[in-house]
Order: sequence, then structure tokens, then C-alpha cells
Amino acid sequence: MSQLRNLAQQSAQTSQEQSSTCYLKADMVGDNDTPAFPYLLYFLLALGVVKGFKFLVDVRQLNRYKENKIELTLAQNFNQEEFLQSQKYNAEKLQFSILHNLVDTAVEVLFWVLFWFVGIWNWLDGLMAHLGLCSETAYHNDMLQAYLFVMATTLIDMAINIPFSVYSTFVIEEKHGFNKTTPGTFVADEIKKLLLTAILTAVILPLLLLIIAKSGPAMVVTLAGYSIAVVILISILV
Repeated sequence: MSQLRNLAQQSAQTSQEQSSTCYLKADMVGDNDTPAFPYLLYFLLALGVVKGFKFLVDVRQLNRYKENKIELTLAQNFNQEEFLQSQKYNAEKLQFSILHNLVDTAVEVLFWVLFWFVGIWNWLDGLMAHLGLCSETAYHNDMLQAYLFVMATTLIDMAINIPFSVYSTFVIEEKHGFNKTTPGTFVADEIKKLLLTAILTAVILPLLLLIIAKSGPAMVVTLAGYSIAVVILISILV
């Protein structure tokens, strides 16, 4: 009887664990699966180098925009007043762009360091299990969860960046007389971007996961070819 009771308890525990996730416990990443190589650290270092280099380039260009003396090559086509107006507009726009990039970088680093991306991924796993969206095929679970993850992070990114876009369009551009966008057009454009992301993700992501699952030793070469094809496709569509 005690053995039957233990089996029943183990079965109940397994069912409870699986009810909150779409994956078997054996398929999930555990503490023993932590890689010895510090990938995250080197990724953050590489990210810092790229962002730092862009920041230095932007600051250098900003200093150029603050110059008031027109060059001889430009003086043939612009007068002093036009040149100063152009310098003022470009300087203000670039200053705001630098601020935007700094906020973007800080948020991105926080998402990696605090493992918020992992938290979103695990939350979506629990949500799928709660809504009964789990499949017996791991590939189907991966595909749906990855799609939801991309869309969730896209919405977060939009929530962070839309205020900057609003200020850039309706304050800076309006101030210098370059704004032709109405609030309705702005909202429509953002909806179109979201729909385009949803459609492209629904097409590209399943193929990407299928390649990873099926390509075996040739995965690197296959993914390289697939990436080139996707870049060409996006450049044609956008």
C-alpha cells in the first residue's frame, strides 16, 4: 500500500508540474545546464563596445553641428542664415537621438542582467499551459511560445519608444516646420508596423525553428543561407 501511495503522490506531483508548463521536466534547463563559458558577460561587453562606439561617433557629429562657421563648399549653395538653421535643427535632433539611444541601451542591459527576457519566456510558458495551448509535439510548443515572445517584446519595445517618436515628430519636427504627420497618421503607421511584424514573424519564425530542428551538423551553413534570404526578402518588402 505504501508503494502505491508513493506512486500516486509522484504521479500527482508530475501532473501538477506539467500543468504549469508545456514541457517535461527533463526537457527544461536546470542549474546543472549552466554553461561554463560566460556567454552573457562577453555579450554585454560586445554590446557595450558597439553602443559606446556609436555614442562617440554621435558626439563627434554633434560637435560638428554646433559649429557656426559655414565652409566654403557650402557657402556656394547656402547663406549664413540657412546654414545656422540647419545646424540648429540637426543638433537638436541628434541630441535627442543620443538620449533615446542611451535609454534604449539601459533598458536592454537591464533586461539581460535581470533576466527579464527569461521571465517573459517562462510567463508565456505558464500562460500557454493555463490556456490549454500546449501540444504533445515540442516543436509546436517552441513555435507558438517563440512567436508570442517576439510579439510580447515587440509591444514592450513599442511602449518604450513611442514616447520618443511622439516628441521627435510633434515637437522637434513641428518646431522646425518639417512635420507633415497628423496624430491619426502616426497611430496608423504604428499599427501597420505591428501588423507587419506579426505577419513576418509568423512566416519567418517557424522556418527558422524547423531549420534548427532538422539541419543537424549543417545547421550553421543552413542558417547562414536562410539569414541571407530573409535579409533580401525584408529589403524587398520594406
